[in-house]
Amino acid sequence: MLAFVVLTLTTTCGNPFFPKAYNVGDRGPAGGWIFYDKGRFSDGWRYLEAAPEDNDNITNGYPWAPGIGLIGTSIAVGAGKNNTELITSLYPDSMTMAHDCKNYALEGYNDWFLPSIEEVKLMYNNLYLKNLGGFSSYPWYVSSSEEDAGTVMVFDFYSGIRDIEPKSSTYPFRPARRF
Repeated sequence: MLAFVVLTLTTTCGNPFFPKAYNVGDRGPAGGWIFYDKGRFSDGWRYLEAAPEDNDNITNGYPWAPGIGLIGTSIAVGAGKNNTELITSLYPDSMTMAHDCKNYALEGYNDWFLPSIEEVKLMYNNLYLKNLGGFSSYPWYVSSSEEDAGTVMVFDFYSGIRDIEPKSSTYPFRPARRF
């Protein structure tokens, strides 16, 4: 008689490739801040990590996009990575906020993106309001989510509300990654 034993590897994350469990507010594997945990590993990720510092876009002046046009971005949690791909593919020869995030590398991780408006809102609720993350004194943070052909959604960290600004604006942004 031949017997088979099935061994199931289970970890606290539910994925054998990421055995460490994180809490919102912890430092992530890239040295940033965990600002979201969706509760289980699915679609290739469980956590969202914000870079440890802002991109000081006030001085380098990268626009959201060099022109006006509707790209079709999303506001949803988890959409920032796809939004970033849309922006960088539409404007491959321009230096935009999305390009800067996509080119960002820290502690060997180079999978950063410009977060969606709902992801920026999570940074506000889960980091900024808890005095975590070292956010700048400048109130608006840009997202990868469009409002319309000429404006982009920003989040006001002073008032806690969503607003819109022209795509040519050069406000700060915080790269994010998912894992």
